[in-house]
Amino acid sequence: MTQSHERSAVKIRLDGSKPPRFNTLADLLRLTYGSKRKRLALAKSDLRAMQAAPKLEADERHDLLRLASSDRTLERTRDLLLLSAEKFVHHPLAVQVKDFVREVLRNHPAYQSLSLQGVLDNLPEASSIDIALAALTGQPFAHLQWPTGASPLKKREAESLRLAAVHCLLIWLRETRGISLERIQRLLHSSFWKQAAARQKSDGKILRTLILARDGDALGLACLAFEENIREKSRDADAARGAEERARIRAEHLHCELQEASALLEAERSRNIALHKEMEHERRQHEDEKAHLRNDYEVLRGRILRRLRQEVSLLDEGLHALRKQPPKVHVMDDHAERAIDGLKNEIERIKGEVE
Repeated sequence: MTQSHERSAVKIRLDGSKPPRFNTLADLLRLTYGSKRKRLALAKSDLRAMQAAPKLEADERHDLLRLASSDRTLERTRDLLLLSAEKFVHHPLAVQVKDFVREVLRNHPAYQSLSLQGVLDNLPEASSIDIALAALTGQPFAHLQWPTGASPLKKREAESLRLAAVHCLLIWLRETRGISLERIQRLLHSSFWKQAAARQKSDGKILRTLILARDGDALGLACLAFEENIREKSRDADAARGAEERARIRAEHLHCELQEASALLEAERSRNIALHKEMEHERRQHEDEKAHLRNDYEVLRGRILRRLRQEVSLLDEGLHALRKQPPKVHVMDDHAERAIDGLKNEIERIKGEVE
């Protein structure tokens, strides 16, 4: 024991507090992986003493890892992880415990696949939770490769290892990735509880299992979580029904608006057709009027030309008579009067047609 640690221990005792059970983290690890499995418990004095103690030396760490290799079923490593999750939350010792457990699991035959090694190192490219769990549970635990001289696990030991190995992985994932307790429960249900329940074929066996179940806390927590999940699903269903009702009302409202818009569109279409017909009628009428006007213009033009030719002819003849020697003034006078009368008559005729 170092002098600084001795001074810390003496100070604790002089304060009248309970002496620490564990003066260093090494003490806790030795008890965890000792010859006899004991229930791990920590007092505040233990935490203060272990925190004040120096970190594990390399040789000491090597010896403790060799001791931990005797935990072939990983039940003691699971106990250590659970203790850490309970007592070392946001505590400096949590990092040391996590580093030690990582090495224990990394060296264990059940964690030798590359996908599990990546999860232990918490690499960004590590396998997903489902893939890692499948890689762990898919192994033949009764036929794992142990160091030379180690005997194979018995059937009960292999099943204990399978259970504890999955527990260690789930606790590790919660510590490193922060997965929720609800997801851990679902993974435990899919990995163990579901198969165990399926083996209970008769009502009598189910009744016996329910009546003789010893761990009421675990059962209560599981049932409470499932009840909360059911309540959450019920709330989601109520919300979905409410959203469906609102959507139905909205759809009905939109349907009414669509019918009104369709009626307006049909009315506008009918009005457009009527306007198109009216415009077509006006166009044809305009074309007819243009044809009539063109014809009237041609008639008037022809008549005016004939009138002008006639009157010009009279004036030309009168002018010719006026130029003779002696001039025939009376002829010019007669032709001029006739031309003037003809033009006046034409003017009056045109005025009458216009009016």
